[in-house]
Amino acid sequence: MLDKTVYSDPVIRERIPGGHVQISGHFSMDQAHDLAIVLRSGALPAPVTIEEERTVGPSLGRESIRQGEMSFVIGATAVLVFMAIYYSGAGLLADFGSHSTSCC
Repeated sequence: MLDKTVYSDPVIRERIPGGHVQISGHFSMDQAHDLAIVLRSGALPAPVTIEEERTVGPSLGRESIRQGEMSFVIGATAVLVFMAIYYSGAGLLADFGSHSTSCC
């Protein structure tokens, strides 16, 4: 059914194990073509209604950026500390070794 029009009213007679199905019936070529288009169309348009709308000021964006920066610092510190504790010297080397290498 699409836009309140019934394109096919199939009856399922057996289980569909592999996800493939065949619709049989007394269709003309035009009807079969139209049905194939409807089945391939994918998601159907649905009405959108606005439930809530808010206006936010620049201070909320600034606060979000600050929280993001803080979460990065806390996360990076936690990873460095974990590596240093779990892997001992190798963890420290992995933490800070890449910063001391020079190219060419």
